[in-house]
Amino acid sequence: MRNEFYLGFFTWDGTTAQGSHPAIISLQVFRQVQAVFDGHNKPKYQKHEFAFGGLLTCAYDDLHGDG
Repeated sequence: MRNEFYLGFFTWDGTTAQGSHPAIISLQVFRQVQAVFDGHNKPKYQKHEFAFGGLLTCAYDDLHGDG
């Protein structure tokens, strides 16, 4: 799906030209697929803040100096 052939183009000897065949998919769909392949559709990481984070500690770690 990275090939512009799906858009009705072909590449020959480094030059892209309009082919005589019809486009199989629209330019919009082609661009969306490229974005997926390039990883631009991954959700952004969001840091979560917890209401009581840091208020509790582990008694074992406190006794043994691990925490």
